[in-house]
Parts: sequence; structure tokens; C-alpha cells
Amino acid sequence: MHVAIDLGERYTYLVAWEAGHDLDQACIRVMIPGPGPFDSQDNDLAWSRETLSAHLAHLQREYLLPSRKTIDSAALAVPGIWSLTSRRVVLQVIEEILGLDRVPIIPRPLALAAGFNLHCPGQSLSGDVLLIQVLPSGLDMAVLSLTDSGGMILERQLQIDLAGLEPALSAFDYSAPNGLGIDQILISAAQEQPDWQGTMPAWAQAVLIQVYDAPFTAADGLYVVRALAELPAPLRFSVIYPYEFCLAALDTDQGSHQLRRIPFDTTNLELDCAGSYPILNWCGDDVEKNLPGGGEVGLGLYSLPLHSAIDDPGSWPGAWLVLQIDTTMLNQFPRLQLRLDMLAASVYLEAETVLTRGAAPSFQPSLLASNCAPLIGLLKSDSNYADLAEEWESYLLDRGPAPLDLAYHLQNSLFRLYAIKHILSE
Repeated sequence: MHVAIDLGERYTYLVAWEAGHDLDQACIRVMIPGPGPFDSQDNDLAWSRETLSAHLAHLQREYLLPSRKTIDSAALAVPGIWSLTSRRVVLQVIEEILGLDRVPIIPRPLALAAGFNLHCPGQSLSGDVLLIQVLPSGLDMAVLSLTDSGGMILERQLQIDLAGLEPALSAFDYSAPNGLGIDQILISAAQEQPDWQGTMPAWAQAVLIQVYDAPFTAADGLYVVRALAELPAPLRFSVIYPYEFCLAALDTDQGSHQLRRIPFDTTNLELDCAGSYPILNWCGDDVEKNLPGGGEVGLGLYSLPLHSAIDDPGSWPGAWLVLQIDTTMLNQFPRLQLRLDMLAASVYLEAETVLTRGAAPSFQPSLLASNCAPLIGLLKSDSNYADLAEEWESYLLDRGPAPLDLAYHLQNSLFRLYAIKHILSE
């Protein structure tokens, strides 16, 4: 059976369906007190590992085991877009309690919108939607974009009061001639009409579609993610990821460090909740040269909340460290790629070992690898591109080891686009 768990501030909702059964044919549907209140301002793991483990073990012992049904899959809804470290804690607890790995962890606004569309197909959400959840700790607002093909993107989450709504939306460029560019507003509240609803601005009143109170809506929304990674791409859930990545080379003996932001634009990319993405490439014999500190010191990959101060990594919370890299081993790999796995909540290194040189490598180097010399040679062979190739050669190859700054990678990417255009025109 498929198990859906909506972890909330006040209540946890558990729903389960046997294989082949429809949404309204759940074999388990229970509501119990949640694991405890959380601070929504942190937008991160709200409970300790022990508290979460005890809570899920209670669900397993009291409701899932007595059903005597095999759990084939599961999905969780959580209050926000949690960090990689927090989601890994949740995944580890789920694997210990339910025996499942790679369980989708979906931000609750996405699950709630999906559940609303399942329950109210005649009023299906579409376009840019403002979802307002009325919680004991205050108002939690989220801006979602729903595509015509059925996909959903969580673009922003806001913990503000009603008076701050218009300034916040304007700051994020949600504007239109007749208002603030929001097509629909859905309020999720435990009462039919919140006291403050009548004070909403006129443009908001005009696009308000419903004050909705169906306790199991978010859990039911997880009905569609039984095999999230297998869904067609247009139907998946995505987020604008509120974290960025930073490499820190630490010399503990000297007490010094070097920092580099990784030019992976999480603030504008829509990341599939079940997707895998390359965030940095290291290629050829320049692997160590491309590292802050020249590969002579310890290297850590950190995931920071957006707009965090890039200062001394020794003062950063331990939860920000998502991967430690043994730089002494890097010369054994002619090609490395750092990849972000959203479903597994992890970052890992994918590599071709020296043992595979001369044989078929695990992934093939190509003309689009970090070494630009083959591309420059190819462009020089065409008189239409010779001048351009010489200009790029002086800019790219004369700078020495490729730096990690954004300006360099923008120029490098532009060069590659010209090269691709040439290749495709042949």
C-alpha cells in the first residue's frame, strides 16, 4: 500500500491506499496530535530526531502494523522547503521505521494545492496562486505557479501578516496592471471565514476562490506522488530552492580558509523535487588546481540559506556542511562532477577512476568538457569563426586554472554556445 503522512504543527494526518484503489478508497485515514509546535521562521526541521522518530514509530505501531498490509511506498508533506541536512534526518528516520528509502518529502503548500485540485476538480487552481495557511503560529503564505500540463512550482514562502502582503509581493515583482499579478487566492483555515478576511484589499477579494477546510487535503495530495520520479516531467512538483552552495577550503593548522560560491543559480532555477542536477564539474588533470587552496587542505561543501553572510565557515552551523571531500584522493579521478539529488536530499561526487583510462569510461569526455582547447581548435578551422576563436583563446587559456567566479563561467558558457552553434551547423 501507499502511505501519505502530512506532518503539521498541530496535527499529523495519515492516509493509506492499497494498490489500484482510488482516492476515496483509503484503507487508513486517521488524524492524531502532531509532534509539537515549530518556529515557522526557521523554515527548517522543527523537531529533534528523537521526537520525530517516536512520532513515526507511534504511527507504525498503532495504525500501519495492525493493517497487516505491506508498505510499498510512502510520501511526506512538511511545513516548508527544508535543508538537505534536515531532509536527510527525516529520510533516515523513515528508513528505520518503515524500511523505505528515497521517500519524497514535499513542501506542504504543493501537497495542499494538489489535494485541493483532487477534491474540487471544478475549481482547479491554475496560474499564479497565493495560498494562505492559517496556523496557530500565524499566517503562512506561499506563491505557487501551476502549469497547464499539471505541474506545480513553489516559488516563494512568506511568514508575514496581512499588512505586509502587498509590499512583499511587489518586492518579488508579482505585479500586473489590475493588481499584483496573482490569479487566484486559496485560504486554508480551520474556520469558515477568518476574522481578517474582510480586511483583504479589493484586488485580493476579487481573486479569492475559496476558504477551504478539509483536514486531509495535503495528505490526499500525496496520493499522486506514489512514484514521483516516474511521473512525466510536466506533472511533477518543483521548487525555487532557497539555499545556495559554497566550497570552503580549510587549513586547520594555519587557521585560514578560502571560500567560493558555486555558480549554480538556485534563486531562479525550478528544481524538480525528484530531480538530480550537476552543480559543479572538475575535469582532467586540473582537478586540484581548481580547488580553493590548491587541494592542499580540507574541502567542504556547504548549503547555506540564501543571502547568508559568507564569512568564517568555522562559525557556521554544523548542519550547513553537506559533504566533506578528501582532497588527497582527487588526483585519482580525471573527471569529477558534484551532483545534487533532490529526492535523496544529498550531494555526491560522480567520478571516472584512473583504472578506466584506456577503457570505456563511466561517462565520456567530450568537446564540451572544461578543457576549451579542442573547441578553440575546431573554431579556428572555420574562417567564419577564426577571429572569435583567437579572442576567446586569449581570454580563456591565458588566465591559467579556471576560477570559480561567476563572471568567468558566464563567459565560458557563452563561448561554448558559439561552439555548439558551429558544431550543429556542420
